[in-house]
Amino acid sequence: MRLPRLVFWQPSLAIVLRYYRVPMQIMPTESSAQIETAEAQVIRADHQALAAFRFRLRRFLAWSEQSARHAGLEPQQHQMMLAISGLPTGQVATIGVVAERLQIRHHTAVELADRLAIKGLLVRSRTSSDHREVVISLTPEGKQRLAPLVRQSLNTLTETGPQLIDALRAVMDHASRR
Repeated sequence: MRLPRLVFWQPSLAIVLRYYRVPMQIMPTESSAQIETAEAQVIRADHQALAAFRFRLRRFLAWSEQSARHAGLEPQQHQMMLAISGLPTGQVATIGVVAERLQIRHHTAVELADRLAIKGLLVRSRTSSDHREVVISLTPEGKQRLAPLVRQSLNTLTETGPQLIDALRAVMDHASRR
């Protein structure tokens, strides 16, 4: 026995929008879209410059994340290792300092440090002046695992850096005109 085919009524978009009282937006015609005020052109150029810079920056960061994964590290673990190794001279690598450098919460930094310690890439020690303060540092194996990633990043920035710098200059030019 064959069942009858069910037909459902599908209202048009205009009916749905009217029913739910959604205001309809009129799309600009080609001629009105071409007439753009000077202020709108400046705003659009600002947006384009900032978007281009963020695109270049995100492209490098995505590449860096992929490189870290290829090396057997999670991107945040790689970033923590780099933050520890790259602290300014004289600054002590504590969980709090590294958390701020990475812009993460303290407990997240603790968890990252735990994972790196389990892998044998990081070691914790207490300072002699304040036994409550824990200093973190890379093990020789951690330094060894970080070194090729840093070399690759520097090589990549040598190639793609000029585009990133140009994009940043464009943003700075737009910002200085405001």
